[in-house]
Amino acid sequence: MKKAAVLVLLVTIFLGTVVGQGKGSNYKYRIAKSVYDELVNAFGDGRTAPEFKFIPNKEMKDSIVAAYVPGDAPVIELEELAYDVCTFFGKDSLNALACVLGHELAHYYLKHAWCSDFSNRLSHISIAAELNKVDKKEQLMKETEADYSGFYFGKVAGYKTFDIAPNLLRKLYTAYKLNPNLKGYPTLEQRVEAARQSKVLVLRRLPVFEAGTGLYKIGEYEMAFDCFNNLLADFTSRENYNNAAVCKMQIALNLFEPYEMPFCFPFELDYESRIASSSNRSGVPIENSERRKAYLSDAKKLLEESIRKDPNYIKAKLNLTICYVMLDNPDMAMGILKEIGSSDTSWSFKIMESICLSKKGEESKALVLANNITIDSTSKKIVTNNKLLFQLLADKKLRIGDDETGYQLRKLMATNSVHPEENANKENRGIIQCLKEKGKKLTIRNDSIQVSSNMYITVLKGNEEFDGAIICRNYSGDKQVRFFLFNNLNFCGLQNDDNFKTQYFNSNRITINLLQGESNFSFVAFKD
Repeated sequence: MKKAAVLVLLVTIFLGTVVGQGKGSNYKYRIAKSVYDELVNAFGDGRTAPEFKFIPNKEMKDSIVAAYVPGDAPVIELEELAYDVCTFFGKDSLNALACVLGHELAHYYLKHAWCSDFSNRLSHISIAAELNKVDKKEQLMKETEADYSGFYFGKVAGYKTFDIAPNLLRKLYTAYKLNPNLKGYPTLEQRVEAARQSKVLVLRRLPVFEAGTGLYKIGEYEMAFDCFNNLLADFTSRENYNNAAVCKMQIALNLFEPYEMPFCFPFELDYESRIASSSNRSGVPIENSERRKAYLSDAKKLLEESIRKDPNYIKAKLNLTICYVMLDNPDMAMGILKEIGSSDTSWSFKIMESICLSKKGEESKALVLANNITIDSTSKKIVTNNKLLFQLLADKKLRIGDDETGYQLRKLMATNSVHPEENANKENRGIIQCLKEKGKKLTIRNDSIQVSSNMYITVLKGNEEFDGAIICRNYSGDKQVRFFLFNNLNFCGLQNDDNFKTQYFNSNRITINLLQGESNFSFVAFKD
């Protein structure tokens, strides 16, 4: 999400009406608080965020810049002068502000009890002497950790914070006339280098997040899970737990026959294909039943951890209701919906209420509830498919679990597809669009990132630090190697067939040649 607003521009616009009334700091507070709230949401932690305190220039005493103040009632402070320094970055002013606030929030969420920024402020009290005895290496480690976490979640919130950090540090030191070699604190150059190192680390994690998101969208749920599970090693956010759980549920969903699980769930991307491609045989192989139970058990644990991180995270709670429906426990699902209650009036909540009723055999009630849902472009597919299902079950007196239900549902979907425009050539067109031009060349930015035992991501660099990546997964069972090429605009799966050739040479060069009609598109990447 791009942040179009620019602090310096906004301050200029309101100069006559706000500052002229002596309330300039109040306006700056609202801007800073808005960025702060977005960062808190991105961190996705259930703990109550520290109070945000904006310190006007006229109230500044100790020149703290910004600080996390721990204690029974933790506070994160930002001085107006620090805010003003951020405005010098023009179109990147919000990124600069997010960099400062994200760093301090990271100290809080990483449970850094007393930070060096704070000890400098307390120079006039006795505890400062003890704080300054903290080893410089330990201080630098905490600052680096805060940079790393702050950069990552800043990106999740939609801000590009890691590029701006070195210059921002220097400008803050200049504006505050700070000694670059403060006693008892890492030097300015050490802090700049720590920020650079954190950027390198984050740039090896962001492609994993992007890959997980893209793989999920094209239905590669096992590979998507590997990505989100890999991220949990460093970033245990509610979103990563939730995303990993949804991947597990999608995998399990494909192990159901239509007559067993005919509902179209809010997270489902291609319901019609799932229904159409199922065999609808009588009975379900025992191994499928056991496998999906294992997947759903894993999903349940991940969702419970997501909710533990943030008890108010409605998305994870709704996904947990889906998990319980898939585990054949609609009563538990209804219990969670009742717990959510009036705090959620979304179409997702209402469709899950109707699905639970249908699962319990109350088709008429389910249909009445579904008919009262306001449909928009986001909800149309899911609500419409479920309404068709509820009507079918009611009209033909069918029950979930009967073979006939699957047969009738496939017939219904064949004549009432919500997405008739889908076609088989879409992927090849996407590959050409992704390559964009014949003979395009990019550079391999670093060695491959190992996401799991058999999956690697090779990051590609052109004009930006991250212009795209090649994902490679080796399925040892059938010796199949699959490649996925993606950039900021497109995500393309490359099938092993006669339409293209892929070569991979010792991480030094990747060549993809795509033959499409009379055109010959090629993609080449070289290692630095």
